[in-house]
Amino acid sequence: MNIRRGISLIEIVVVLSGCSVVMVVSAGLVHRVLHVTSATDDFFEHERNCQRLLQQVRQDVHMAYRVAVDSGQLEPDHLIQLSMPADSVVRYRRGPRGIVRIVESNGIVQAREDYRLDSSVQVTVEKVAGDPERIQWMLHTPRESVVGRETRPFAPARPMYGQIVAVVGRNHRFVHAAEPQTTPAEVSREEPDDTN
Repeated sequence: MNIRRGISLIEIVVVLSGCSVVMVVSAGLVHRVLHVTSATDDFFEHERNCQRLLQQVRQDVHMAYRVAVDSGQLEPDHLIQLSMPADSVVRYRRGPRGIVRIVESNGIVQAREDYRLDSSVQVTVEKVAGDPERIQWMLHTPRESVVGRETRPFAPARPMYGQIVAVVGRNHRFVHAAEPQTTPAEVSREEPDDTN
């Protein structure tokens, strides 16, 4: 009787092909997991940038004593210009990768900060009528830029809406000394002029 002491070539090929199928499936799953993790990290970084931007805009508007949002008063691609104490100016403008905050003092750039945002995010800045003067800053993603992403399962859909309404010069301790502001109570306390 012949006792078989080895394995045949066909058995080796079958085992190797089974192992290769398992490796291909595993590599595909690992690639998918890494892609989803990367998209999730991008989403949360985008959300953090939006929150940081909205908080910084609110703080700057509260410290400002004059605000320009009219496109006739601003340079191209600028969204808002804030006149701050100590002759400094803060400008927000659209950059190639989002919003850029620039702080200038006496014409020299003192600071620059980039807020990376998705290219589909739209920014709206406007003055709100009323007293005190207020600024409304709104970030939003148009619906049509999010709807078409269902066909691409790993495209990072970032539907987003963020809005602030901030009072200009709310932090009174930072009001510019060259422009005194009178309150209605001070106006009513003034004595009438009796030169008749």
